[in-house]
Amino acid sequence: MTRRGHTLLETVISTAAIAALALGAASLSLALRRSWSESTIRLDMDAEARRILGELRRELRQSGYALDGAAHIAVASPDQVTFRARTGADDATGWSEEVTYRRVPDTPATFDGVAGSVPRYRVERVRGPLAAPLAVVEVARGVADLSFTLPAGGATVLVRLELLHPAPVWSSGAPPAPLRHVYQDQVEVLNRARVR
Repeated sequence: MTRRGHTLLETVISTAAIAALALGAASLSLALRRSWSESTIRLDMDAEARRILGELRRELRQSGYALDGAAHIAVASPDQVTFRARTGADDATGWSEEVTYRRVPDTPATFDGVAGSVPRYRVERVRGPLAAPLAVVEVARGVADLSFTLPAGGATVLVRLELLHPAPVWSSGAPPAPLRHVYQDQVEVLNRARVR
């Protein structure tokens, strides 16, 4: 039995094959890391949206219209909703002080993504009249959009929330576009406005 070594051609071919397999494994590993990172960010965004929308839903459900048709809720502009919550059985005095949820510019005012700057807002809960608030509480920061819609005399408020988060940046290539997701909720309010 003769022992023969590998030729230079066999060594080059086997080295190229091993390098191709290693490169494929590294690419797969990077893709899995990216996918895992983005999934984790999306789960965090979902939890944040549940928190924000849950808080809005709890309060808006107790607002609406008195039995005589008087409105205790108003969407003066798409970026704010003002309401009074039902606190007692008496229709004339059984309503809380005024509460406003509003979207205001955040600091920094923009988020730089690949497609340019995206506005950033924060969500505030204002207790009392806007001209002289009794308390202002920050509900969330870094929100891409928050809007409210209440059809005239309607009994459902449509809340649209858009969250924005920077995508994971990897060592090569241009920075990726930020991760965005839109959440919508329909909140039924008390009673309906009387049609006159």
